[in-house]
Amino acid sequence: MTLISRRQFGATLGLLGSMGILRAQASGLPPGCFQATTPRVDIDVHCHVFNGSDLQVERFLVLVASANFDPFLRDVVRLLAKPLQRSVWKHAPTASSELKKLGRFDKAEAARSEKIESLYTEVSKATDETYAKGFSEELKTAEGQQFLDAYRQYVSSVSSGSAETGRAIRESLPAAELDRLRDPEGLLRQLEREKTLANHSIASVFTFVRAFYAYRFEHVYYLLKNYGCDRGTIQMIAAALVDYDYPLGATEKTPSPLTDQFQVMARLSEVFEGRLLTYLAFDPWRVANGDHSAFDALKSYITNGAATGIKLYPPMGFAPMGNDALATQPASWPAPQKEFGERLEVAMKDMWEFATSLDVPVIAHAGRSNAPYGDRVGLGSPDHWQKVFDRYPKARVCFGHFGGEGLLEETDEWPAGFLKQIGAYSNAYGDIAYFEDILGPRNKVSALAQRLSTWLSSSGSPAEKMMYGSDWVMLAIEAHSEDYFARFAKLFSNPQLFEPKWVAEILSANAQNFLGLHAGQSSRVRLEQFYKARAVNAAWLKQIT
Repeated sequence: MTLISRRQFGATLGLLGSMGILRAQASGLPPGCFQATTPRVDIDVHCHVFNGSDLQVERFLVLVASANFDPFLRDVVRLLAKPLQRSVWKHAPTASSELKKLGRFDKAEAARSEKIESLYTEVSKATDETYAKGFSEELKTAEGQQFLDAYRQYVSSVSSGSAETGRAIRESLPAAELDRLRDPEGLLRQLEREKTLANHSIASVFTFVRAFYAYRFEHVYYLLKNYGCDRGTIQMIAAALVDYDYPLGATEKTPSPLTDQFQVMARLSEVFEGRLLTYLAFDPWRVANGDHSAFDALKSYITNGAATGIKLYPPMGFAPMGNDALATQPASWPAPQKEFGERLEVAMKDMWEFATSLDVPVIAHAGRSNAPYGDRVGLGSPDHWQKVFDRYPKARVCFGHFGGEGLLEETDEWPAGFLKQIGAYSNAYGDIAYFEDILGPRNKVSALAQRLSTWLSSSGSPAEKMMYGSDWVMLAIEAHSEDYFARFAKLFSNPQLFEPKWVAEILSANAQNFLGLHAGQSSRVRLEQFYKARAVNAAWLKQIT
């Protein structure tokens, strides 16, 4: 197939920029755009900022992420995994290369906002080009063709839902356009096309793919601008890194080492003037295998205020506590399992001693999902978390996803167990990150509204302990993900279901309390020291007292 010339490619980028593909063309930018928003500091307490060079992409998509989708989309994600990893490990900006880009920012400069917008325009354009050229190369391979065939079957399955849906999808994405996805130009046009396809519940697969090629700077900009300036009131984000290398059995190191990721996130916190807070990833498997470098770096970054909290992922293969006393050790653990459980427990106790001694917020995946193997699913249960609170009753913990968006209507006992714990322990919280029904049709949104209202009205003071989160970048695959916050804001505006004070607590106050952002709290003191040392003018310090 004939490749388009650089001039043609540049012309396509220009055209797509005018169509809205290059989102930096929109007006406004953080942090200046927050001047007209609510004085309340709304916070996304659970999101992610990483790209494909940070992640074991293939094993994560195959063993973990694909299980969360319907069978047709599951095949798409699984067949996407290998060619995507091959491409992004080659083309996505590494953490060290991104640090060089961020070197243009000086301390306390007057033109910070203009520089941020200029860099976003530059790097988003570069990402479009890298995504289009790099991914199109992979789509010409045999594995790329298998992915495209699976995507075609997925689109066909959605099209068969109704005659109207089928007709609309065929008009938006005719067969000829599917054939053009192996060209850079076709891949770029697909980004715009997915906005229309989203109206027919087609997942934004290619928007999701592009995110793996993006600079981390782009993700932070997008989260603040889209959910804060353009479609919401978010003024701060707390972004988590992940570390899956050992639990997924990876045989190759990611292009961006974890400690380099720590460094770029600290630099981004400076660039965005404190509007980004970071949870650093902790994996006890890494420590149990004798690699202490990341944990040592984590302790240093948090102690110095360069990061705020810790991210745990129990379904990867560890309990928050009690790994040495499980009734049955997972067969997927390295042998001998009992000895490995003992090493995991030593690592977890060291982490909890550090976190509780400094009052560090810890956020954890808390749902029956995202385990690479079935025998690890139950490791994040409320029963295992109780062992943490029995030993550390003041532990500052957020149960991410709160057991799932079914809440109390599910037969699953996890949400009820977590509800009991947030009521019993002063520093235990939960979040509503990645509750995808909010992006669905009216009947799903209505059902979610009823579940949330019932949940927030129940005993245990959940409204005082629940927080808003998006779970970006994983959210990017959902149709209409750009409207996630706006749809929650609309849902919460119904006074018959939600009390106004609940909204202020969920979007702002609870996150401030969990993250320790009030004057005199340990996290705030460390952050103030970091900002002072780096000449960071963090506006939220005057807004949150």
